[in-house]
Amino acid sequence: MTPAASRVKVWVTNPRHAARVPGWRSSEGAKWCYLGTDVARKARVATQLSFATPVPVGETLTRLAYELKQPFLDWLAVMGRAQPDPVIWWGSTLASRSPLQTDIFLLVCYAELVHRWIEQAAPSSSRLVVIEDPWLAVVLKRRYGHDRRVGFSGSPLRSCLLDAAVWLLRTPLTTVRTLLGSIKLMLVARVVCGRRDRLGTTGTQRAVLLYTWIEARCFPSPGTFADPWTGRLEEILSARGHQVWRLTALDIPARLLMRLRPFAERLVVTPRYVRFRDIVRSISCQFRIHRRDQVSRFGEWNLAPLLCRAQLQEWGLGRFAHYQLLYFSMCRIAERLGHKVQCLVYPFENQPWEKVSCLAWRQEAPQVRLVGYQHAWAPPLLLSYFLGAHEHEILPLPDRIVANSEFNLRLLRAGGYPPERLVNGGALRHEYLHSAAERHPNRLIERGLTRQSRGWVVLVTLPLLAPQAGSLFADLVEEFQQPLVLGGDEPPVMFIMKCHPRLPAELFYHGKVRLPAWMSFSQEPMRTVLPRTDLLLYIGPTSSWWEAWLSGVPVLKYQADLLDIDSGPTIDGGAVHTCSRDTLRFAITSLLGAAAPRQRPGPQRIEEFFGRVDEEVWTAVVTGEEPTLESHAVTAG
Repeated sequence: MTPAASRVKVWVTNPRHAARVPGWRSSEGAKWCYLGTDVARKARVATQLSFATPVPVGETLTRLAYELKQPFLDWLAVMGRAQPDPVIWWGSTLASRSPLQTDIFLLVCYAELVHRWIEQAAPSSSRLVVIEDPWLAVVLKRRYGHDRRVGFSGSPLRSCLLDAAVWLLRTPLTTVRTLLGSIKLMLVARVVCGRRDRLGTTGTQRAVLLYTWIEARCFPSPGTFADPWTGRLEEILSARGHQVWRLTALDIPARLLMRLRPFAERLVVTPRYVRFRDIVRSISCQFRIHRRDQVSRFGEWNLAPLLCRAQLQEWGLGRFAHYQLLYFSMCRIAERLGHKVQCLVYPFENQPWEKVSCLAWRQEAPQVRLVGYQHAWAPPLLLSYFLGAHEHEILPLPDRIVANSEFNLRLLRAGGYPPERLVNGGALRHEYLHSAAERHPNRLIERGLTRQSRGWVVLVTLPLLAPQAGSLFADLVEEFQQPLVLGGDEPPVMFIMKCHPRLPAELFYHGKVRLPAWMSFSQEPMRTVLPRTDLLLYIGPTSSWWEAWLSGVPVLKYQADLLDIDSGPTIDGGAVHTCSRDTLRFAITSLLGAAAPRQRPGPQRIEEFFGRVDEEVWTAVVTGEEPTLESHAVTAG
């Protein structure tokens, strides 16, 4: 080892050069860690570095993320104020800051993590940091390129240029795909749903629109249509004399458009309002961060390379053009039908599609009342739910945000939303939790169906984030190639895997896998699968663990070496049971073998996390009768 190399305490390299860092292999107490989300690539690096000690980063990374959360949100709020076109800015994934859409917050956390390792490195230790993203490596080299404590292997700048070239080449292909896909969607919608404007109303009464995503689960049986997100809201409003119509999302698969035909008389089908000139305008819009040099400083970091990367990804992924097309479509719907609409209710997650929709309706039909329904739990590190300092002053927000519980109401207020816009209307999606008639898991035993006859069932819920879903799925399949049998006469434990509807297994697990007989996939609703479930195994972010715990089902959280987006909340005064790859089998066996299943929480606990639907609140929200909401609104303290 050269004298210069002996002074290096942190080596930074990429996955290709991980095994070829000069002088590090022979250093005393060598350790390495991987900063990235590609599970397969990390496994290959682990094989190459088997001689050194791997250092897990997930727990430290999550603690650091909480520390950086608000400064990061404030930084984006300042950046948003510097952008001249709100439709361009709010229609970007960068502005959404959601980890489900952009990983820029994760990269900022990685950078700060490396910084602290450098400052706190022990004199006798040496650590190899394998950086998956070349743009992050460039950020580190800009700051530590002349620091003798840090060594760099490989060429981050060259890797960045290659990555930029890939994105630039991908952009025209994405543009063509977006063009053709949008034209196809427009033509199919016109054929299936006709060309004339619908939304016929009687008398002087105006309609209430319920914005609805169209997925396969909207058609639970032939001839029926159901909205999994708003539950019986249509029934509540119709019973009180409101004319309720549904406004569909823009992105509808062609096969599902055909299934909408029988219900078209009560639908405003958004893609039917797309025009060819809208498609051209949407693919012609380019996302650009104005005043990038002025807004690229985050603390001591110059994050200009990460902003350049974010801009390239907006061009190459196609989502930005989709949001612009949605904006133009919503403008046309609001212009043509706004005078017939009293209120628009949509699922609230503070995503780009919501913000451009609010901008469109505010512009073309400002008299229409906008209501966002917070239909799911908001994990503490799902940053789209949280605002920077004074960001609510420039953010397109609905007139009212209806939370689904007191718990989430407090969370939204702490997240920076104006208290006067917040109200608790109850959990439309989760009303089944309040039903005394719902089967408790123990009822199966009471009916004489013993474990020996029906076997144990572990429900595995996989989130929308591909790295987290792929990590749990791969480890589960690898660990249980042989069946898990708790007793000699019992059948093997059955694993039912429930993917997020928008992330099927083929999107997060690219290898060819043949599931053993004791594993299967299911899209059965939680309310019907939980009564026969003995244990819920999950990885965040997901609200499924709340549903399971409130239904009396034991919960086990799998912790991968990744950012834990829904860490933080506790239940029954303590944390949920957790496991890692090394303790997965033991934890499942221990919880299934427990002497007695836990009892279902009482009505007060269910009410706290998933409130009962308040029909009076919903009526007042839709009609704008503000005085009736005073007792339900958030109060100080």
